[in-house]
Amino acid sequence: MKPHLSEMLHSWIGRVQLTGLALIILCVSLLPYRYLPIEHPVGLFFRFFPLCVVLLLGALMPLGKAALVQLWKTDPFAVPILSVLSVDVLSALGGIQLYQSIGKTTYFFLTGPLIYVLVRWMINEYPHRKVALLWLISSSSALAAAYGISEFWVGGNWLFGAYFDQGNSSYSAMVGQVIFVNRIMGPIGHPVVFAAFLLLTLPVSVFLAQQHRKLKRWLGISASILVASALFLTLSRGAWIGLLAAVLFYCIYRNKRLLGIVFLSLGILGVGISKSEKLSPLVGARISSYGEFVQNFRNNPRVIAYSHVAQILPQRIYLGSGIGTYHLLARPIGSQLNTPDNMYLMRLAETGLIGLMVWVFLFTRIASVLLNYSKIERAHVNRGGDFSILLLAGLVGFSFDMLTFDALYFPVTRIMFWILVGIGCSSISSKGLKCV
Repeated sequence: MKPHLSEMLHSWIGRVQLTGLALIILCVSLLPYRYLPIEHPVGLFFRFFPLCVVLLLGALMPLGKAALVQLWKTDPFAVPILSVLSVDVLSALGGIQLYQSIGKTTYFFLTGPLIYVLVRWMINEYPHRKVALLWLISSSSALAAAYGISEFWVGGNWLFGAYFDQGNSSYSAMVGQVIFVNRIMGPIGHPVVFAAFLLLTLPVSVFLAQQHRKLKRWLGISASILVASALFLTLSRGAWIGLLAAVLFYCIYRNKRLLGIVFLSLGILGVGISKSEKLSPLVGARISSYGEFVQNFRNNPRVIAYSHVAQILPQRIYLGSGIGTYHLLARPIGSQLNTPDNMYLMRLAETGLIGLMVWVFLFTRIASVLLNYSKIERAHVNRGGDFSILLLAGLVGFSFDMLTFDALYFPVTRIMFWILVGIGCSSISSKGLKCV
């Protein structure tokens, strides 16, 4: 191929990759695509829109200049990701529903680690696209947060309410008979999932708020305020605890003097809530439910889930029963839910001790890489903040939130998690956000 044709093809692929990732981010952040009617082929296409885009981008990726195999060999997460995938496949082969588990394992990989590979490849080939992705994530999460805040003031999901209704079979299949009262759901349709999404994306806006240019700084500050406010209004206690853990981690690791400001801010927030006629009863009800949790500790579904997993695990202690099979074993022994509402318990039951260990290995590796990049940023980046440690703080908070639901089984949180890992763990240079 002639040099100029090769360059044109390379440039075209770059634009397609960025456009595809942008469409995925906008889709999962702002549209209830999973709850569209699937009777019509168009509805089915949109329900699996992110998967279709990923498959297209994955098919185009090897056509670029970069040696994909070489990039994969040098990737810090190649071994952990392949280990998780291998164990999940083995769990399916020895599990109770081979085809279902293989199907879910494939789907989770294509809309998870493969997206990470796409992001890494694109940033390696087109370094300046990293900044574009960060602004896109911040903007889309801010818009989603703004819509969620409007829900609170209007008193309902005024735009997507028709989709988030028990009469919609696609939606009820996900939430069951649960009705979320006085809790914002955003475009995602579930307050807990929406809160986790906001928790993941908040570090991006905080990082952009640290920029020195006035307009970018104020855009980042505005997005951070919107996202944090919406996260609070989801009334997701797991996300509240996760956000507190993330803030404390960042303060202790980066600047302990910020702890005083954090506790002062919490005090002011508490006083403000107590004086608000609209917020006080809502927040009070969520906090008081902890008392009910203690009183009915043994009967709480999330506590009982530990007992259910303890009964299930001995049957397949090493490799579990296969992805997507928890409910098949838990229902017969008394579970009222299809999930233990705990990502770690879900992982343990469906992939066994080995599956949980390789999964923890992956997360430990991510944390290690982010810490190393943080040291590079502190040594060479004179302005623009410290994205690696902010992202790590967000992932620390997310790890706490995963104690309250199976976060990585939901497309929006799984996709955003891997996009952020791909961005955060891309190589940086002394020029800040620019990759090498």
